[in-house]
Parts: sequence; structure tokens; C-alpha cells
Amino acid sequence: MQIIPATELHINDIQNIAKITWQHTYTFLSSEQMEYMLDWMYSTSSLQEQMHNHRSEEHTSELQSH
Repeated sequence: MQIIPATELHINDIQNIAKITWQHTYTFLSSEQMEYMLDWMYSTSSLQEQMHNHRSEEHTSELQSH
């Protein structure tokens, strides 16, 4: 198995995994609350922003180490 950085091509898979795992993990949440949380953290725009911010942090770290 190889771990690779997620890209925008992986967003649909990430969303599907989150939806499946959250349903089995956070059984105490109402369906409305779960939908709100999933949308907040795993919407396409949220994931794109998280990926962009992570890449920016990596780039900054690389520049600081040189």
C-alpha cells in the first residue's frame, strides 16, 4: 500500500468514505446534525480549501528549511 497526498481527483472518494464511516461512528448525531457536519467539513469547496491550505503550508515549510 502506498499513501499519497489527496488531490481534487480524490474528493468524491473522500466524501463517500466520510459519509459511510460517520454513519457508523457518530450514531448519536441526528441525521440533520450529521448532514450539517459532513457538509461543513467535506463539501467540495471545503476540501478544496483544505487541500490548498495544506499545499501552502508545505511550500512555506520547504522555503523556511532552505
